[in-house]
Amino acid sequence: MPNHKRTLADNSDEHLKTLIDHRVVLVNFQSEQYRTFDKSILTVSGGALALSIAFSDKFGGQNPQISGWLLGAWAAFGIAIFISIASYLSASADLNKAIDEVDAEIRGEADELPSGNVFKNVTKGLNIAALLLFLIGVGGPIQHARVVGGDYDVNEEVEQPNTEREGPS
Repeated sequence: MPNHKRTLADNSDEHLKTLIDHRVVLVNFQSEQYRTFDKSILTVSGGALALSIAFSDKFGGQNPQISGWLLGAWAAFGIAIFISIASYLSASADLNKAIDEVDAEIRGEADELPSGNVFKNVTKGLNIAALLLFLIGVGGPIQHARVVGGDYDVNEEVEQPNTEREGPS
């Protein structure tokens, strides 16, 4: 079977309009992608990391200290942030490749539209990894508080300091 590339003349007006519409959808999706999952993970992981560092002395009840659980959570949040940035770049490369493929089809230089590329699978994997690391990061401070805080009972009555003033009798 001969390898025949379609030319622009081979595309019907309807097919060409469909390709152009598809390209518009891809470009719009690309713009939206920049503001979705990766931004969410970056924002939430960054905020959780900052809060857990800022309030690290409050975790663990009456015995505040830094544990492996807390350090692990900070590492998980940091890696989730890094992976989210990598995922953002991979998603951008995926969409650029898809747009290039549609452009080639519009120009008649492609036989058919491919269903995807390696960047799509890399992006999916990175997004899953970032989400899992975020969840691990959330669990770390909780486990830290349980381990370091021991059997601290939040319902236990705390002795209140005497606020009455003693004056001259």
